Amino acid sequence: MKKLLSTALISSAILANYAFADGHAITEKVYVSGGGAGVIFDGDRNMEDPITPWGAVGFQFTEKWAAELNYIYSEADVPHAKGSTEFDIASLLAIHSYKGALNDGINARVGLAKYNFGGWPAGSEEALRAGIGYDKYLDNNLAVRVFVDALYSFDDGEMDFVPGIGLKYSFGGQSKASSKPVAKKKAEKAPEPKRAIAPKAKTEVAPMVKDGDNDGIIDAKDMCPNTAANISVDSRGCELDSDNDGVVNSKDRCVNTPRGAKVDSMGCRVQLEEVINVNLNIQFANNSLAIDSKYHDELASVAKYMKRYPDADVEIQGHTDSIGSAAYNQKLSEKRAQAVVDYIEKNFKVNAAKIVAKGYGEKQPIADNMVAAGRAKNRRVVAVIK
Repeated sequence: MKKLLSTALISSAILANYAFADGHAITEKVYVSGGGAGVIFDGDRNMEDPITPWGAVGFQFTEKWAAELNYIYSEADVPHAKGSTEFDIASLLAIHSYKGALNDGINARVGLAKYNFGGWPAGSEEALRAGIGYDKYLDNNLAVRVFVDALYSFDDGEMDFVPGIGLKYSFGGQSKASSKPVAKKKAEKAPEPKRAIAPKAKTEVAPMVKDGDNDGIIDAKDMCPNTAANISVDSRGCELDSDNDGVVNSKDRCVNTPRGAKVDSMGCRVQLEEVINVNLNIQFANNSLAIDSKYHDELASVAKYMKRYPDADVEIQGHTDSIGSAAYNQKLSEKRAQAVVDYIEKNFKVNAAKIVAKGYGEKQPIADNMVAAGRAKNRRVVAVIK
C-alpha cells in the first residue's frame, strides 16, 4: 500500500506539471465515484466470483486527463472448504477521456493495483490494471459511469476481470459556455493584494494540536479515530496487529498465527473440515521421474492450501501403469510421489513435516492399461489434503 500511495503522489505531481506547463484548461477538479462491481477471478485462484461495492476519488488535471484512487473490498467463497476469504483491491489509475471532462464519452483506464487476501499464503499481490469505460452525464456535475477492467498479476500470472457500474460526482465543474466568464472574474479579482497583505490575520498564538482519542497521533494524521484507551497503535493511529492475520491485538485470542493461515474473527486458525483431493494431472514419461515445468502452477495450488490450512496433512499419492512387474511399479510410484514432494518443498517453502509421499504402484488404475492413452492417464499423481 505504501508503494501505491507513493506512486499516487509522484504521478499527481507529474500530471499537474504537465497540465499547467502546457496551458490546458482544467474544467474539473476533484470528483468522487462509487457503485457496484463483479470480480471474475482467474480459475486458478479456486475462488467464487463475488458482487462487491467499490469507491473512488479522483483529480482532473486537464480537460482529458485524470488520476484516480479506486478501492474494492469484499469476501469470496472458496470451493472444497467451508467458509470464505476476505480480500481488497486498491488501484491507482490514469484515466483519459477522449471527448474531455463533463462530456459523454469513452475513456481509457490504466494503472497499478494491489491485492490483499485475508488468507492466501503471500498475503498480497501486485497487478497491472487496464480497461475501458463510458461516462454519461445527467447534468454538469453528475454522471453514470460503466467500466470493464482486466487485472494481470505480476506474481502468479493470473488474469482477473472487474466489470462495474456506478455514479460520479464532480466538484467545482463548469460547462464550456461558462469558461470565459470565469476567466473574466479571475482577471477582475487579480488585483487583490489587500488579502495578500494579511499580517493582521497572523497572530502569535500557537495553533492547537488535537488528539481526540489520546493515542499519541494528532487528529490530522489519525487514520483510526476513537481508539480505545490504553491501546498500542502504529504511526497511523491504528491498533497493532502483531501477527498480521487481520485481527487486531485486543481481539486476537491466538497470537503468532503463521503468515497466510486462514483465521476466524478471534484470530485463531480455521481447521479444514473435509478431505480435499487435488488431481494434479501430472503425467510422467514411461520409466521417468522428471517433472515438466508446465506443471508448476498445479503444484503451486497444493502449496496454497498448505499455507492456508497449516494444520492439515498432505499425502502425495503416486500411481503407475501396468507395464513391468508389480514390485518395480510399486517402487517407481513411490519415487514419483517423492519427486513431487521434493519439488513442492524446494519451490514453495512449505512445512516439510506436513507433507508425505506414498506410492500405490499399479493397484489403482483409472483407465485401460491395454491401450497407450489409458496407460498415460494411469501414470499420475494425486494430492490428498485432510
